[in-house]
Amino acid sequence: MKTKALLTLLLLALTLPAMSSENKSLPMQSENEYGIESGRLYPGDLVLELLAIAEEEAAAAARDAYDAGYKAGRIDGAALWGEEYKKLQAENARLKKRPGWETVLSIGVGALGVGIVIGMVVR
Repeated sequence: MKTKALLTLLLLALTLPAMSSENKSLPMQSENEYGIESGRLYPGDLVLELLAIAEEEAAAAARDAYDAGYKAGRIDGAALWGEEYKKLQAENARLKKRPGWETVLSIGVGALGVGIVIGMVVR
């Protein structure tokens, strides 16, 4: 019998807080984009002013970084690869002036053929 009484007390202890009639209000919608309410424990106007200053500084830092040639923390690709591109163009122009492997191969095969024919004629 004592166990039934203990179980009933335990059940009441667990369910009474859930059934309390205390109204739990949802957070109020604020009038700014950060969700800061001016009537709270912190001075909301001060926080909004600090956030505005932080946004301005972040925008200025991003502009300065972009002007310096950096995009999102990376070096600008045109500046980095421009010199390499010019080197490769010069190398390509130099290689175009040299005979290709087709030319060298055809001269070699032709010389071999001429050598075989001359060898047959001389015998």
